[in-house]
Amino acid sequence: MYKYELHLSTKDFAPKYSDAPSAEEVVENYLKAGYSGIVLTNPWGYQPFKRSDYIYKSPKQLTEEYLEGYYKLKNVAGKELDVFLGAEVTFKHCTNEYLVYGLTPEKLAEFDLSGIYSLKKIPDIFARIHALGDVLIYQAHPFMPYSRVVEEVYQLRPAVRPLEQRIDGMEVYIAKDEEKANHFLTKKWARDYNTPTISGSGYSSVGDRIAGGIATEEKIKDNSDLVKILSNEEYKLISGGEIQNV
Repeated sequence: MYKYELHLSTKDFAPKYSDAPSAEEVVENYLKAGYSGIVLTNPWGYQPFKRSDYIYKSPKQLTEEYLEGYYKLKNVAGKELDVFLGAEVTFKHCTNEYLVYGLTPEKLAEFDLSGIYSLKKIPDIFARIHALGDVLIYQAHPFMPYSRVVEEVYQLRPAVRPLEQRIDGMEVYIAKDEEKANHFLTKKWARDYNTPTISGSGYSSVGDRIAGGIATEEKIKDNSDLVKILSNEEYKLISGGEIQNV
């Protein structure tokens, strides 16, 4: 099977950790762990951009700098490891983190930060992100101590909100800070709300454990293919390094 990481950061843009890995370290370690591809989910949004070295830059400048990290990782990976563009999005009004898949450099350029910040309701923000087209939003580690579940975006039974205002799924396993993630409660919530699930390592510091992601029968060719496979749940979860059923 093909193994893909869905949650990792590098030091090339707004690192949350002082010991974030370089592109070279990421490629070396994921090849060693037997992965076929990775989705780069560097932080994008309010939390990183409020830093003093970013706060006065335009959305265009931020996008260009953000993409430099993506292009560097792709260049280092070459043909040995597939690299896809994603993001870990944060908002002004809460400390939740949301993983977005299906992004392209062109879509990221359309991602209006000022427009996002003016919205106070997460369903409205989700609608803005989904308007980019063929993108999926998953809540990262929803039961970490600093996270909270925004119940209105999980209302799948009954579907009282339009699809574009709702979450596409949740991360039910994360290897980083695993003891704080409350995986049992996350999995119960996913079952109760009939919510699609993903897994990720949360690899963001040198020495972090690589033990999450998804495994597929078919090779993922591009971001469009990734969105299709995630939407159809054509994968198994990697949890603690072991491949399990969704």
